[in-house]
Amino acid sequence: MLPDEPIANLDLKHQIEVMKLLKDLVRKRMTVVIAIHDLNLASMFADKMIMMKNDKILAIGRSEDVIIPSNVKSVYGVKVKILDVNGIRVIVPNL
Repeated sequence: MLPDEPIANLDLKHQIEVMKLLKDLVRKRMTVVIAIHDLNLASMFADKMIMMKNDKILAIGRSEDVIIPSNVKSVYGVKVKILDVNGIRVIVPNL
């Protein structure tokens, strides 16, 4: 399955429901490759990630290896902090 931005324009509750449904499909042995810009939800649900810049792969691997401040700055032009909130990684802009 190749959903493209399946949680765009959804409220938070429905975003999480869709992500859980996709994760359940993976548990049932379906391959799901999703295009998503929400870094927090991506890092919570993805088993493996690819971060791209200018149509090229910048990083590939586990979320903690891919979503790092230098990669986010390179792709989005925004400095971020990565916090641990009760065992969950949270990406926040560094204002």
